[in-house]
Amino acid sequence: MATNSSVFQLQSWLHEISFTYPQIPQVIPDGIFGSETTQAVKIFQDLFGLPVTGVVDFDTWNKLKEVYDELARLKSPPLPIEPFSDFNLVVKQGDRGTLVYIIQVMLNEIAKKFKNLKLIPINGLFDAPTAEAVGAYQKYCGVRETGRVDRSTWDLLARGFEQHKYEIEPPTK
Repeated sequence: MATNSSVFQLQSWLHEISFTYPQIPQVIPDGIFGSETTQAVKIFQDLFGLPVTGVVDFDTWNKLKEVYDELARLKSPPLPIEPFSDFNLVVKQGDRGTLVYIIQVMLNEIAKKFKNLKLIPINGLFDAPTAEAVGAYQKYCGVRETGRVDRSTWDLLARGFEQHKYEIEPPTK
């Protein structure tokens, strides 16, 4: 029986995979390819349509890695986006584009939670209603009302937006 890092890696993958596929016995990673590891490999091979040999060949190794990576991806949090990436950026009345859409969406989601904030049209144009909504939120947060979105106001909006869980609304008929 060989003890090495490849066997330890294989056992670590099998161990993690076994939480999602309970048919696979949990192998404690120890770097020794013994009978428990062989049995777990055979069950894995059977579950994933590979020849059931108990031997970790190229196809079995790659399938183990593929399944492990997919499960790790599914368990990790969604990747964040950073649409407000320039520290010196100021979004103001007259501006338009994707970033304005995002600001308007955040403002509206926050407004749904607070009676003193108004819903605004989501049109991608930083118009008067958007500037008024930004100013109202700034006032609510206790900062100077500018009606513009700088990095500080962006952070306030992002925090307010993140405080709520959002649901997908069913299509209207």
